[in-house]
Amino acid sequence: YDAIATIAGEAGVAPFIDKAVAAGIPVATFNSETATVNGRAFFVGADLYKQGEAAGKAMAEAIGGKGKVAIITGFLAVEAHELRRNGFIDYLAKNNPEVTIVGTAENQDKGDVAFTQANDFMTANPDLVGIYVTAGGPFGAAEAVEKAGKAGVVQVVSFDFVDETMAYVQKGVIYGTIGQDPFAQGHDPAIRLFNMLVGGVSPECGRMVTKADLVTKDNIDQYWTAP
Repeated sequence: YDAIATIAGEAGVAPFIDKAVAAGIPVATFNSETATVNGRAFFVGADLYKQGEAAGKAMAEAIGGKGKVAIITGFLAVEAHELRRNGFIDYLAKNNPEVTIVGTAENQDKGDVAFTQANDFMTANPDLVGIYVTAGGPFGAAEAVEKAGKAGVVQVVSFDFVDETMAYVQKGVIYGTIGQDPFAQGHDPAIRLFNMLVGGVSPECGRMVTKADLVTKDNIDQYWTAP
């Protein structure tokens, strides 16, 4: 390979990045990167902690700044998911102390698992007002909320603009979902690595943060059309 672009969501990737760099192969990271120091040339992706804060703000707006909220995360061992989870918790603790986090569950980024976990949270907490999904499968949680007849009562906040998620945003079951410009995350590393190889031009900034638009039922027409 002349160059490599990779997701680096946890520390175990760092030694392999360094091995490639030592062999003269430039490496770019995208989407998520480990906090472990490594030789990657640059990163393209969202500021995941700030995304968590943005999700906390959206949840506070959705539930009126108080009530019980559950968290469904992909993997507790994945740094990217933890940044989103901790940003959310920290924002609410600082700005909305009347919000109580009732628990956290791992869904391994699976919608069917999120469906079961959302039902469990609602059963254990009949007065639950929010579910925050840090990573994959938020449409599973939304399906559980809708089937329980609690759309608009239990607010869901999530990430990404996949069709299943956006359909629930359009219906008002998911209060809001936050994007991370996946096109740029794929496009920019390829272009910048090419420029490094062919023109010897390195990016001026080693960390390029992508857009993080919040999409709700009110503005979804600007971002998505049903297939």
